[in-house]
Amino acid sequence: MKTFALKRAVCLILSLLILLSAASCGKASVSDDSNTLTDSQDTEQNETVISANEISDKAIDAIIDTDFGGGDVIIATSNDTTLLPDDTGNAVNRKRYERMNMLEEKFNFKFVKRKLTDAAIFTGARNAHNAELYYADLVYTAPTQLHRYKQTPIAANIASLPFVTLDAPYFNKASMEQASADGMIYAAIGESNMNADSLAGVFFNKDILSGLTGSDLYSEVYSQNWTLERMTELARLASYSDGKATGISGTATDLSVDNFIDNIYYSANGHNAYSSLDSIPVYTPFTQEDQNCVDGIYELMYNKSGFTRANNARTRFAQGNSLFCVTSLSLKNEIADSDFDWGILPLPTYTAGNGYKTFRDNALPVTVVLSATPDLTRSGILLEAVNAASYGYVREAYFDECMYEAVRDNDTLNMLDYIIDGTGASFAYMFGAGINNLDDCTYLAARNVVKSTRKLEYYNRQGTKISELLTQNFDR
Repeated sequence: MKTFALKRAVCLILSLLILLSAASCGKASVSDDSNTLTDSQDTEQNETVISANEISDKAIDAIIDTDFGGGDVIIATSNDTTLLPDDTGNAVNRKRYERMNMLEEKFNFKFVKRKLTDAAIFTGARNAHNAELYYADLVYTAPTQLHRYKQTPIAANIASLPFVTLDAPYFNKASMEQASADGMIYAAIGESNMNADSLAGVFFNKDILSGLTGSDLYSEVYSQNWTLERMTELARLASYSDGKATGISGTATDLSVDNFIDNIYYSANGHNAYSSLDSIPVYTPFTQEDQNCVDGIYELMYNKSGFTRANNARTRFAQGNSLFCVTSLSLKNEIADSDFDWGILPLPTYTAGNGYKTFRDNALPVTVVLSATPDLTRSGILLEAVNAASYGYVREAYFDECMYEAVRDNDTLNMLDYIIDGTGASFAYMFGAGINNLDDCTYLAARNVVKSTRKLEYYNRQGTKISELLTQNFDR
């Protein structure tokens, strides 16, 4: 069995080695290729366990020393929970402010939060761009807004910003690949965009489970055998006995039906359009495995599996009336003192042996840098610094809070690592609304097939023009 302390210690040491490699060139003059790591550098491995806070400090110290002159740094955001939360009543949010205060002192500036709707932010940024006026140093917006910034266009290329170290552990490089097109990255996705409590996970009631099976679901996760089929099997056992309803929900959720399908389908199989910096985005037609996966989601939701979609799903689980509850990780705080034993699992895979993935939906923002910003060097420094600081100070505070105030075993902490580290973005989800048929033939298709008798082959016929459209709309 894995131990939480050992797993995180190893990750921290490896992350430190990456950062030390980058630090040797981090204080050089400003250049557009400062995001490149040197693979050939020799680094002596330090066997001492280094805290994530120390890793953040070293990364921030590696950024060029500069003085912003005491002025304001404006952050436009539709979702300020991850960056500058209004509520500082818990340890994690206090760390978020401590992180920002530390950066203010280091670079001599003052953060100013401009909280607006996504639509208002885009309109304001576009108008400022057209008038050649300053709007904000960083924009935190919903991922589904990216197609707007691509079509206008008003976004700077994240890949070319000075001092942005794309390979650093505090950036989600794989997700940023999905935020790329036209040979540029439209948005940064990293630790400053992360609010773990907004991610979806599978809560399970250990007491109900023990009456169904002697198996250990944690061990099934470790062995990569936690699958959609297995979850459905257990849900049916909990909700029906000898063909009669038990009064227990096999799976309860407070997510919308569409969001539930998005999360399960992404974690089980993924969407059907992918991008990278080096190529035009590619549409991949649905396969028979995709159809089987969508059929499996239907089985979990509608075919005598005890599925309950209700606003009180979290309360139902807290009262001990559900085996599983698919909801945001914030539920852990509400059931910390419950009378029954519980744990958390990542969303299931479709095929045993696959890694666990977590869908980044609109609950987590992405960061756009506006191309008309007068000082893109400053924006690059800010982007690097705020993500580096978040990696240590915020993430460690979150796990400390989990350990001491909520979760009940080390295995659950390991599960949280799987969930957080497995977060990924979908190209189709971020850009689909701006390209004809792209959303219809990817994530919307999965939703519609689960909710109807239509087959995915129907969307394949519709999707024959998508590759041509992608070629027309995206350049290398």
